[in-house]
Amino acid sequence: MRGDEIDYIARIAEAWDGRGSNAFTPPTEHRLLLKAAGLPDSLWERSWSALAADQRMALVWTVYRVNELRRCVAHIFGEGEGASTWD
Repeated sequence: MRGDEIDYIARIAEAWDGRGSNAFTPPTEHRLLLKAAGLPDSLWERSWSALAADQRMALVWTVYRVNELRRCVAHIFGEGEGASTWD
């Protein structure tokens, strides 16, 4: 990774663990992401490193898709350029 690139997975891990400048609000955002990822609600209390690799990957994918949805909704309301991909 170059110095000017953002490590998105590290940023998600920090937010999950309540660190960084944009931490998730426990338990609300944790539970919403877990539900969207189809994971058990009880996982919200675990640290990022305590989650299984497949659980972390499901959450990363969910955060990505939620962000794409956010971009689409912003576009609908004239505040963005729409999704970056339509797959």
